[in-house]
This record gives sequence, structure tokens and C-alpha cells, in this order.
Amino acid sequence: MNLNKDLLRLGILALFLAGILGIAWAGGYLTGRTIYVNPFQDDQPAEEMGSVSQILQELPLDKAVSVEGMVSRILSDYTSKKGYVYQQFYITDGSKEVKVFCSKYKGSVDVRKSDNVSVTGTFQKYGSTYEIYTECTNVEVI
Repeated sequence: MNLNKDLLRLGILALFLAGILGIAWAGGYLTGRTIYVNPFQDDQPAEEMGSVSQILQELPLDKAVSVEGMVSRILSDYTSKKGYVYQQFYITDGSKEVKVFCSKYKGSVDVRKSDNVSVTGTFQKYGSTYEIYTECTNVEVI
């Protein structure tokens, strides 16, 4: 009688483990599929953009860009649900402005209104806002 109970328990455990592996495979964890792409990788050179107006005219979405501008507005830091902290501010060329959303994971950058900065990152659209998404170490006060 104990042998039957042990076999039943072993069968239930095997089904449980098979289910967990199936869920992991379906979620991409065991297939080698990329779940997260690091936007800060140096595998593509940043496209040099002349101005904020030019970047907003050409809209090089999901491309690495480098642009200079003057800090026009500084927003308070944003903390994600996972606890990651981001600095956020806008830069302008005097005509148009674009948001800079930078991760403070490797450090922050000390920017003040009217500072001239150079920003290298990924140009993207988040909701209805165009932004340059980067690490704060990729923002340089010039």
C-alpha cells in the first residue's frame, strides 16, 4: 500500500515540475528568447543630431542619438514600481524641447536650468511624449 502512495506522490511531483518547466519555456526563459534589451548597449553608434528640433522632425524612434541642448525644465525624480530611480528634465534648442529620462543606476548628473548639456541615448516615444532614454552617466554638462 505504501508503494502505491509513494508512486502517486512521485507522479504528482513530476506533473508539478513539468508544469513549471512548461510555464518557464512558454515565458521565454528557457528558449533563449531575449526578454529585455538593454537600451544602453554600445553596439550601435549614436546618430549625431544637430538640434532638438531636428530630432523631433526626423523622429528616429528606437535609435541611438546624440544631441546637445539647454536644460529648460527640471522635473522631480521618478521611482518605478520595482524601485529604480530616474532623473528627468527637458532640453531645448530655443525652439523645441525634448524630455531626457535617465537612469540613476550608475550615478546621477548635476544639471541646472540653463545648463548646456550633451545627451546620448535611445530616442523613443512613451505615451504621447518623445524622450531620450539613457543612463545619467551619458549626460554631460558642457
